[in-house]
Amino acid sequence: MRYSRTRFMQAVDLLGEVLAASEPAERSVEKFFRRNKQMGSKDRRSTSDIVYLCVRRKLELETLVKLSGVSAPSNIEAIVSIGLLRYFDWLPAYFKDTNAAPYIASLSLYLSQLNDDVLGLAEKLNLPNWLFQAMRSQFDEQGLIDLGLALLQPAEVDIRANTLVNNQAQLLSALKKQGVEIEAARFAETGLRVAKRGPLQNSRSFRQGGFEFQDEGSQLVSWLAHPEPGQLVVDYCAGAGGKTLHLAELMRNKGRLIAADVQANRLARLTPRLTRAKINIVETQVIDEKAGAASFDPNLIGKVDCVLIDAPCSGVGTLRRNVGLKWTSQNLEALTALQSNILESAAQLVRPGGVLVYATCSFLHDENQCVVDLFLSKNKHFMRSQNWISSSDSGLARIRGVDAVLAKQIQSRGELVLRPDLHGTDGFYAQRLERI
Repeated sequence: MRYSRTRFMQAVDLLGEVLAASEPAERSVEKFFRRNKQMGSKDRRSTSDIVYLCVRRKLELETLVKLSGVSAPSNIEAIVSIGLLRYFDWLPAYFKDTNAAPYIASLSLYLSQLNDDVLGLAEKLNLPNWLFQAMRSQFDEQGLIDLGLALLQPAEVDIRANTLVNNQAQLLSALKKQGVEIEAARFAETGLRVAKRGPLQNSRSFRQGGFEFQDEGSQLVSWLAHPEPGQLVVDYCAGAGGKTLHLAELMRNKGRLIAADVQANRLARLTPRLTRAKINIVETQVIDEKAGAASFDPNLIGKVDCVLIDAPCSGVGTLRRNVGLKWTSQNLEALTALQSNILESAAQLVRPGGVLVYATCSFLHDENQCVVDLFLSKNKHFMRSQNWISSSDSGLARIRGVDAVLAKQIQSRGELVLRPDLHGTDGFYAQRLERI
């Protein structure tokens, strides 16, 4: 195959950088392409596809390399080689003039005779031991398999219409006229799903503030908070402000919205996004980790209408897009302790009758239901929202049309549980609570 040697070498170089870096894989890929500007669009797409697959299936490919018995000068090269043979239909001849040439025939022969039963379930699903054990204790075998396989697939590209500029139908029409292959989201009223990836950030609609990139599941989290125009609202772990923007739009840009985070540099990235979205009700607050809610104006304690906590978590619900995250070590015990502390602290801001939403991008009970249950056992003046939303609410009706069980769970107990295998979104958990 033409260019095969170049693409093999590019994939080996990039995979090495991705696996060695402490940052998200996507950032390493972007840096690599910036340094290698001679690479055309086809080379970039091919190289990134190879590397992302090798990262997603790292455990499986490493295991097969070991079982094959081949002697490769570089483990990275061997992983790329077996990935290309197994998933990209490369022939041994394509590896001519590469470092894999001396062992590629043996590796190809091994794969041709392979019985996948040599792989354990964890290797087939490419789950590190800490995550495999956590999932096995929570799901039955079929649920574990379904979720594990879903996490190996690339994530969809979702966007959210900025309703201060246009609605879902108007944005859908505008983007189609701009040549974008796109369709309405299934669950989220203002969501759209891109059918074919492309540089949407260069589109006229994006430059004019017509939409933001946001997973459909994430859109449902901020929708669950249901803030009203004119309210006082706090996004307690705002980061770069994806949910802050959505909250402001749900408030119709009326009221007061405080975006808070422990890292000032994250909040700084929100400013240009607010300008583009034409939002002017947001102010920022840097939280001192030790002080927590005490970092805020004392006059806000017990006075806030709605607090959303997008808590720091393992992030396992986002593994389709954060492909290397599962290979980093996670201390679930430390995470759940931090989550509980944040929930206790943020709760101090909520007024009687106000709303507190706890959310993570994780599907693990330890980080979700267990944290909420512990909080409720200690704070009797909070309760789960029950029958809090009208059956005729347009957002709830849309969800009910796709998944009646999910809609009932949201309405009856204020709980949102999303999984990529069941809902086609990232994995999210959110619990809406009310202060009595």
